[in-house]
Amino acid sequence: MDSYKIFRLDDQSKYECLFITTSYQDPFEDIHLIESTLKESKIKGYALFDLLSQIGDNSERFMEAYFNGEVFEINSFQFLEVPKNSIYRTLTIDFFQKNSFILDETILTSIQKKMIANGITI
Repeated sequence: MDSYKIFRLDDQSKYECLFITTSYQDPFEDIHLIESTLKESKIKGYALFDLLSQIGDNSERFMEAYFNGEVFEINSFQFLEVPKNSIYRTLTIDFFQKNSFILDETILTSIQKKMIANGITI
């Protein structure tokens, strides 16, 4: 199983795509595979990473980076705060709710898993 899932976002967003980690494993160990996938998909621009399954719901959960069409620009990686009512959090919760079996591969607490199962955005 991949350690991430990529979603293409619409033109209304600053971000071209959303990466959702799907396990406690570090998705950046596969950075070259991620870059290859983006290149094949002809994606260029900012990517948003939701690291919920890897590090939990904390201040380092969300990270953005710029993909120049070939590679991520190393100096563009930065953590950011994403509001609780953000569409990005909702997309992640919807994904995990539809793929609840993945939650067993995360570091989330049983309470967080129940919240997600009930559609509560964290």
